[in-house]
Amino acid sequence: MGAFYNSNPGDVFWAASDIGWVVGHSYIVYGPLLNGCTTILYEGKPVGTPDAGAFWRVIEEYNVKTFFTAPTAFRAMHQADHHAELAEKYDLSSLETIFLAGEHSDPDTLHWVENSLKKYNIPCIDHWWQTELGWPGVGNAIGKFCCCIMFIFSCSKRLDRSNYVFAFLFNS
Repeated sequence: MGAFYNSNPGDVFWAASDIGWVVGHSYIVYGPLLNGCTTILYEGKPVGTPDAGAFWRVIEEYNVKTFFTAPTAFRAMHQADHHAELAEKYDLSSLETIFLAGEHSDPDTLHWVENSLKKYNIPCIDHWWQTELGWPGVGNAIGKFCCCIMFIFSCSKRLDRSNYVFAFLFNS
């Protein structure tokens, strides 16, 4: 959680996902709690509960630092609140990063989210494959981390060290 999402013990991490999917229980329950974060279990839609500002209200009320949701949620919010006027009603200064997860996001959705929150300078990061993997298979990490990624360049039956490349990534 800290390595990829920059969510550390004591931070509030909110994954507005369906708890029935692997992403839901991985990012609503296990990941944040094992990392010492506060997590939010939210039952409701991004619109109509009572309005398209429901997510912004929860972010303000619980001082969410990292928000994780599907692009589909923001598309619904965009449709109901095209100019993001409802976002202006809430203090979102606790929010540092938004991760769009699940399916790959379209550029218009990314731009709408970033433009809606431009006074806070909050990055909106697109990444995907959590549903299939339970972790971000493709995305940009923002936390401090050191990880080793192993790529296999050969499908031969006999593997030796020449078939692997190790990349050490450091981000401070």
